[in-house]
Amino acid sequence: MFKSKRPPEFQTVVVKVDMRSDSCSKKVVKCLQSMKHVEEFDVNLAEKKVTVTGRVDPKKLIKKLENKSGRHAEFWTERSLASLESRKSWRFGSSFRDSFKRVTTIFNDEDTNSCSIM
Repeated sequence: MFKSKRPPEFQTVVVKVDMRSDSCSKKVVKCLQSMKHVEEFDVNLAEKKVTVTGRVDPKKLIKKLENKSGRHAEFWTERSLASLESRKSWRFGSSFRDSFKRVTTIFNDEDTNSCSIM
């Protein structure tokens, strides 16, 4: 008549969670502490990575992390790692410094047509 639900197998799930501060990581820790069948977990704020070990369903884990912590969560893959690296190079790359112009050179009193706002 009734089928008994077996808990998922013991596994390790690595999740990428959008955490920006210590308060975000505390929300994630609180969420993981309240979940059943979670044996242990590791939250790495620098890499935005959460490693969960236990008898948890990975899809339910992601859903619960997003709902309770209010942060976007997805499975950790090599592609997500590559996108994280590409964002770092975009922010801190040399292209930012090359396109940077000082305000003193943009608004020059000698060239009256340099600024159309004034």
